[in-house]
Amino acid sequence: MGTITNTLPTGASGTADTFTSVSGARGTSSTGSSAAKREVDEAMITYQPFQTPILTELLTGKFRKKPAGNQKFEWIQTTLLPRTDTISWTGTSTSEDNITVGDSSLYQVGTKFVVDTTGDVVIVDSIASSEIDVTKVGSGNMSVATSATIHFLGDAFEQGSSSATAKSVNKSFPYNYVEIFKKAVNETESQQATVEYGPDDWNEQKMNRMSEFKMDLEGTLLFGVRDADSTGITNGSYYQYYTGGVLNDSSANFIPAHYQYVGDAPDEAFFFDTFLKGAFSKGTGRKRLYAGADLIVAINNYSKVKQQTKVSETVYGVNIQSILCPFGKVEMVWHPMLEGLVYAKKGVLLDLGSDYLKYRYLAGNGKNRDLTFVEYPHFAEQEQRKGEWKGEIGWQVTGGEYHAILEPAT
Repeated sequence: MGTITNTLPTGASGTADTFTSVSGARGTSSTGSSAAKREVDEAMITYQPFQTPILTELLTGKFRKKPAGNQKFEWIQTTLLPRTDTISWTGTSTSEDNITVGDSSLYQVGTKFVVDTTGDVVIVDSIASSEIDVTKVGSGNMSVATSATIHFLGDAFEQGSSSATAKSVNKSFPYNYVEIFKKAVNETESQQATVEYGPDDWNEQKMNRMSEFKMDLEGTLLFGVRDADSTGITNGSYYQYYTGGVLNDSSANFIPAHYQYVGDAPDEAFFFDTFLKGAFSKGTGRKRLYAGADLIVAINNYSKVKQQTKVSETVYGVNIQSILCPFGKVEMVWHPMLEGLVYAKKGVLLDLGSDYLKYRYLAGNGKNRDLTFVEYPHFAEQEQRKGEWKGEIGWQVTGGEYHAILEPAT
């Protein structure tokens, strides 16, 4: 075994690549070959990706695929304790008052907060059901307000005090199902033996069915309704599962934040000052807006968007327009499935954090139900060739508060 070193062109400087000279059988290394083909079939990614931009993003992301060991899969969600609450005064004293709070479980003796409307910083000295008594920190009296929002500033304790009361937010367990998807190709041997113009018919039909399969997955990711039928609608014998999508708010409600605008399109102020301001309040500073054509046209007419210098880039055949705003970066993508009188005016803003949206496939006990193409040899006895794309696949939408939906008011 030796090495081969490339020579640099005349006049060039730098270090050239070296290659190991191998004789005999080729094999994988202990750490895996860096040139090994990705787990996802390349054709699934590169074949007409513009039709399925969200699926394309999931299949190309390094951490966006995960097996599920059951038809019903769950994930854990938790959050920090709220940083704000609403309060209202019920008494008249300006030094110590009875204050009704929105959620008394957030308070304990020693809880300190600032009142937004007055700037007063107060500390809780007693709690009775939904009412608290407070004392202002520092000199002077409190400024009484009918109602206000407050921001917590932690808990204050005197010397020699006992430990704080433990408070935390209980975990929730959102769930979804994997659904069985199939697309078949079937030809007689006579058809296979017939010479036709154009590409081989079997392979052409196979690729066409794959494209349709991808669109089925993408459509379900958008519009699917989560459900499990106990009797089986199509067979009557086995359970039939349906995976829920991001726009489904009747059962799964994966994305609770809906920003509704009045009219045919949101105006510029609503888009930047209401929608983006609210949507970027949680999650990362990079989100992608998959939008219908009418919404895309409206947004591109905004003066702030017209001033953008970076108008577009292409990732796996999908055109992405970057919009910078004070809260982060919005990557806007036209979604061809958001069409018609209603959906062409809608958009789905998804946080691109690696754990917030996942492609799940059933796998366990040595069986893998991820997307695959299977041929059925027993059809040869019937002078036919048959195969199908199939998979048992679902969607995981974590951190619903990190995403948002933009839509017309109903």
